[in-house]
Amino acid sequence: MLISTILQLAEAKEQFLESAVQLITPVVNNGHEMTFVIKDVECLIEDETNLFAMLLRCDEQHNLLATTDNYPCSAIESELTKLFERFLDGGKKLQQVAELLQKKGFELKNLAQLIDVCSHAHRLVEDDQSFYDTVVYQNLAQQSYTEYKNNKIETWPV
Repeated sequence: MLISTILQLAEAKEQFLESAVQLITPVVNNGHEMTFVIKDVECLIEDETNLFAMLLRCDEQHNLLATTDNYPCSAIESELTKLFERFLDGGKKLQQVAELLQKKGFELKNLAQLIDVCSHAHRLVEDDQSFYDTVVYQNLAQQSYTEYKNNKIETWPV
């Protein structure tokens, strides 16, 4: 199943980013080799942003497939929720490293982007998860899927 493969890739990417932030944090704290660290942190922020986009695509696909037959909705939902939570934790740690660099006088071109992504992830993790469990959403998703199966919708959104 494609969504399972994407989730595995997202988990591997999340683990890489977590390790990278753990390795770079002491370097930033000590203030050594700062010229190289700036570019590395900017790359990590870009990777973190790309991971978030990947998780959003997974979430979108998951919500579309949730009403189909033989789809392991609960298992995928649980895995996706854990990945979003871990993403948010990693994003906060990376944001702390980036803000420490800024306090030391170094400018990061994409810090605002990381802050926006973390804010969006926070809303998803803390506020929006229950939306998908509502009867209204489930009825709407089922109606859309039924319309698709009955050829009332030309293409199923991917």
